[in-house]
Amino acid sequence: MIEKSRTIPLYLQKLQALDRRLPAFHPKRAEVENELARWRAGFKGEQSIDYHLGFLNEDWRILHNLRLHDGTRSFQIDTLLLTTSCIILVEVKNITGILTLDAEFHQLIRFDNEKEEAFQHPVHQADRHKMQMGWWLERNHIPSLPIKTLVVMAHPRSVLKRKNGTAGMYPQVIPAYLLPDKIHELHRHYPDPVLSDADVRELIRLLLAAHSESPQNPLHRHHIPSSDLVKGVFCPACGKTVMERIHGNWLCPHCGCTSKKAHHQALQDYAFLIHPRISNQEAASFLHISSPSTMKRLLRSLSYPASGSGRAVKYKILLD
Repeated sequence: MIEKSRTIPLYLQKLQALDRRLPAFHPKRAEVENELARWRAGFKGEQSIDYHLGFLNEDWRILHNLRLHDGTRSFQIDTLLLTTSCIILVEVKNITGILTLDAEFHQLIRFDNEKEEAFQHPVHQADRHKMQMGWWLERNHIPSLPIKTLVVMAHPRSVLKRKNGTAGMYPQVIPAYLLPDKIHELHRHYPDPVLSDADVRELIRLLLAAHSESPQNPLHRHHIPSSDLVKGVFCPACGKTVMERIHGNWLCPHCGCTSKKAHHQALQDYAFLIHPRISNQEAASFLHISSPSTMKRLLRSLSYPASGSGRAVKYKILLD
């Protein structure tokens, strides 16, 4: 049973907004596009395991994209599986090429297109999350549940190898198609319940309440001032062409597309990259609207919660 659905990570949405708003020849464009490609690949890999998780029975409670705080720092769990007897943390890697798990230097080495790269060893990352999950359970006074980890190599064309290790080393690293079998194998080692069904429901409530999205902003990460962003309402049909406001509609001068609601995406971009609250004047400037009354009408039509009075009114932009 899915208790927390897999949704597009907030930081990925912010990166997509930055990609839309960054000028074509901006000096940081390649840097941003590379990070965006990594995040998209990672999310695609996470989505790819959902088919395999569909083979689990209803006893398993599934929470996707869970970000918790262990008391010192935050940690991200791609998928958490919970029963009355154990927890399984699933880490997903969507990496192409020949992937070698090096036991001596504790690295994941990728060889692809005649290029060799080193990555953090995924087992060490999973073990750290296991430790942090244990601390989180302890802080929340949860009875000691066995915690196991799995590292899923989600790309169907990746080749897994070992280096400087013994046969059977890193058994928790598996291709995606083995995921249901491996989960059932782990569960057989823990037949006795530690929690009651009521305890499980309470733990799920605590996990959902403790979840928080990353506040990180890609503008700050890449040291890009907000003044570098392209303003205006972009055409939903042809992409980055800035639309014109004509007779109550948005019109694209390039493809002729018309829209009544295209400004909603522009305001979402503002919330993702600049601030979740916006004044009438700030909105008019960002959307290239010259009439304050038109801008006020558009903001009110979106039913954004407002605070303040007069010219100090700020609207809270609601995200999809």
